[in-house]
Amino acid sequence: MKISGLGHVAVIVPDLAASRHFWEDCLGLRLECIEDFPAAQARLVVYGAGNDKVELISGTAPRAGMRD
Repeated sequence: MKISGLGHVAVIVPDLAASRHFWEDCLGLRLECIEDFPAAQARLVVYGAGNDKVELISGTAPRAGMRD
């Protein structure tokens, strides 16, 4: 089997701000939208890369055992 493309890739990230810096500033991807999903305690960032999409997904709930 030969893969001819990936139309959509989702990546779970622990730090959305740091990840956005990498994908936008280092890789030059164009931000398409940011969506919040309160019921799932998650935030989704979508980038367009030609005909393909990359999603970064991060939790919005405080992590157990983490301090500010």
